[in-house]
Amino acid sequence: MPRVDLVVDTPIHRSGRVMQVEGQFDLPPEKRRAFAVHAELPFEERDWRIGAVLGPSGSGKSTILRGCWGIPEPFAWDQSASVLDGFPRAMKVQDVTRILASIGFSSPPAWLRPFSTLSNGEQFRASVARALCEDGDPIVIDEFTSVVDRTVARIGAAAIGSHVRANERRLVVGSCHYDIVDWLQPDWVYDSGGATFSWRCLQRRPPIELEVYRTTAQTWRLFGPHHYLTHAPIPQASFCTVALVEGQPASFLSTLAQIGHAGMTRGSRLVTLPDFQGVGIGHRLEEFVASLLKAAGRRYVGVTAHPSMIAHKRKSPNYVIVREPSLKRKHAGVVEASSWKRLTVSYEYVGPPASRAEAAAFGLLDD
Repeated sequence: MPRVDLVVDTPIHRSGRVMQVEGQFDLPPEKRRAFAVHAELPFEERDWRIGAVLGPSGSGKSTILRGCWGIPEPFAWDQSASVLDGFPRAMKVQDVTRILASIGFSSPPAWLRPFSTLSNGEQFRASVARALCEDGDPIVIDEFTSVVDRTVARIGAAAIGSHVRANERRLVVGSCHYDIVDWLQPDWVYDSGGATFSWRCLQRRPPIELEVYRTTAQTWRLFGPHHYLTHAPIPQASFCTVALVEGQPASFLSTLAQIGHAGMTRGSRLVTLPDFQGVGIGHRLEEFVASLLKAAGRRYVGVTAHPSMIAHKRKSPNYVIVREPSLKRKHAGVVEASSWKRLTVSYEYVGPPASRAEAAAFGLLDD
């Protein structure tokens, strides 16, 4: 079993304050202080994608990361440029937006802003996305999820872990938070507090429970700034729903009856707040609403330009693509000019209906 022996030798400048504290707490006067870390780390015995060094502050996590792989300096974001412009020049913009979306940062309006104006959760994901663009093997991130609340941390860890595995990268994180393990799904964990190493079998991550409620168009004010159509108001006649995670608003969907097409309803606005992106909450909300409408005898159709949305619709058996990417959106003989500047895809829900009782509870049935 490979053993890692690391010693951090730090000089101590014996100032007046230092000597005062030495006397007050009966500390031996020293010119240097050594901190030693000894760990059994057999992580090269198997192939792996994700590792985690966990433990309380001061237990040697950063020392292990630095001694085994090195900890890169945080990327210095240009505070006058957009987040998009912080990525390598050689990357195509489609590749930049794809990696941002894949780890749960799917808000085009936020991509255009400087890093310093983002929320803590957005900054965390942007920093991780930027780190994933480097060539390091493994990618090393210390203080993983330390600056975000625990709900954001767990959801972010799930999205990041999925991206790393899908792209066959390797990642090692250091954190004092053990709650990320079931969400990040590391192949191995070293607990620096107990000096224990363990291999883990991948398991299904914990479920994310959604509470879905019917709401009004006024709720759009919370979600609008994170949608690319922020300039366009939502008609008051829209059928609006909101999904909550642990009591917090997470995702919003509004739909409209398709004018001139009896029994057809079109998805109008679908957006998930940045802290909850990357784990399929928006997809689940849309499918649930589409199933409610189908139970009420209506067809649900949608249009999207978002790459991750398009990819999901192609993979899901609950949707069919009715128009491949083009600069016009057309469904059932209707062409709408509002999306002529961007490539969009049209799709229709063909999955199972919800129960009539559920549709009635949302006001979609008279009985």
